[in-house]
Amino acid sequence: MATWVDRGVGDHAVFLRPRDPLTAAQSDAIVAAATKHLGKPYDLAFGWSDERMYCSELVYKAYAEGAGMTLTELRTHADYDLADRRAKAAAAKRYPSGLPEEPVVAPSDLMASEKLVEIGSVP
Repeated sequence: MATWVDRGVGDHAVFLRPRDPLTAAQSDAIVAAATKHLGKPYDLAFGWSDERMYCSELVYKAYAEGAGMTLTELRTHADYDLADRRAKAAAAKRYPSGLPEEPVVAPSDLMASEKLVEIGSVP
């Protein structure tokens, strides 16, 4: 865990779990759904296909496929605030033909979900 946290921004991580307790069967199904994606490359374009996977997508899909839980509403890239010059530059570099219109979910969407509750953080 320490190695994973060290790779993050500011050595910070937040841990969430569903507000309503999961059954053992739901937990097992979520783990099984997530395990299907082990070894896939990280998706720096934040696409919605299963060929590559990014962090929030993995969490969203594992809960949806494993337990039928929708943790948050999906959005499109255009729904996010890209007014900051760094965000604009990153988007222009990643998507030279314009923002994709496929679904996307960000860590901030999961953090804001009323279906999840924070159970801890480091540091």
